Amino acid sequence: MKDLFRQLTIVGVLGSTILSPTLSWSERIHEDLKVSRSQPLSHHEEHILTSTAAKVLRSIVQARTAIHDHHMSQAETDLHQAQTLIALVKEARPTARIRDHIWVAQHHLDYESTEKVALDLIPIDMALTELAYVVPVEEARSHLAKAHNSLSKEDKPAAKAHLEAMGRALLYTEVDLPLSATEQHVLKAQTFLLAHKTKEADDELAAAEDGVAYISISMDSPMTHAKRSLWAAMKAYTSGELTAAKAHLQKATSWLDRLGHDGEKTLDTETHQLAAEMHTLLTTIEQGGETVQTSLQTVWKKMTALSEREAERVAAGADNQRAYATYIALKVNLIEAKFHVSYAETYALMTHDQKRALTELEQAQKHLNAALEEALPPMKEKIEAANQASIRLQQALGSKNPPGNGAFASLQVELHHLVDTLPMV
Repeated sequence: MKDLFRQLTIVGVLGSTILSPTLSWSERIHEDLKVSRSQPLSHHEEHILTSTAAKVLRSIVQARTAIHDHHMSQAETDLHQAQTLIALVKEARPTARIRDHIWVAQHHLDYESTEKVALDLIPIDMALTELAYVVPVEEARSHLAKAHNSLSKEDKPAAKAHLEAMGRALLYTEVDLPLSATEQHVLKAQTFLLAHKTKEADDELAAAEDGVAYISISMDSPMTHAKRSLWAAMKAYTSGELTAAKAHLQKATSWLDRLGHDGEKTLDTETHQLAAEMHTLLTTIEQGGETVQTSLQTVWKKMTALSEREAERVAAGADNQRAYATYIALKVNLIEAKFHVSYAETYALMTHDQKRALTELEQAQKHLNAALEEALPPMKEKIEAANQASIRLQQALGSKNPPGNGAFASLQVELHHLVDTLPMV
């Protein structure tokens, strides 16, 4: 099986030079959109993605204007255009191509042999190599290796589980979360329009504006630039290029310094704390060593948590109190709990600061308890289960057998599932 996989990889590499797919569109847009799905996003392609998102926003605003002017047929046309543009944004994501390959492999598992499914892993492996310039892929690579190992043992259920986990690991935070929320709001608005419920349709579109507006600016935001530069610093450091690593870290720190006055108060405080840690790291990075490596990984973990929380809050409509106030409050508490568990994991497993890890878990429990006050069955029972898991983590931190990565990861996955599946009532 391994020899077959190795031979097919060589064939796949040769074939990719001929069959590299390219997608181009010109769907009622004022500019010709051409984005290569086989390469990471260049700055030009990022511009295309954000400008297309801006066109989605314009279509939504036009639809709202038509609703207020009682031109319902025009509103329906504008919403259809918005959906077309949303599809273009989806295809412009750097993770779009690899998600397609994962989908194919998952469905082939239902009826193809494990040897044939192994063929589907080749383009996934190649896409991960390209994607490494845009987003971290280590976790996804780990699941790919485990999927391949499961296929070699003809264990299809395990292979499918690892493929699903790989897809979750490739979340492109700045786009995926708000885009999904925007799409759902547009679909609901269309349903309300068909039912002649114009007030409800307008409320949904007002919420949709927040998500797509975030996408249109997030790719060029200081946080995104900081993440990109920090990731480049980590790659340079791993390659032993310490001077380059310091230069990239300096850029990341400079971008982060620009943040601080446009978000909520707690986000500002934590962002400033992260910037301070990065300034300190700048003075030691060229010395190298395990301590610097751990510090780099720690600031990356924190920056990822901050960025994901921001995107999740936008997707939840945290700053939009026009509707669904209870739903938003509940969801924001779950997002905050997930954020603090991520920080707790960083302190417990990377910096070995148990006191700060315990403080973060206490904050997580505070938000879970607040969520419990708003939740209804069966969501209430699920939140309580997550709360109990956080309490067990807290107890384990003070014991002779501290929790490992698996315990934290399991709780974060559960919280992510709760955030993702919370019904809007």
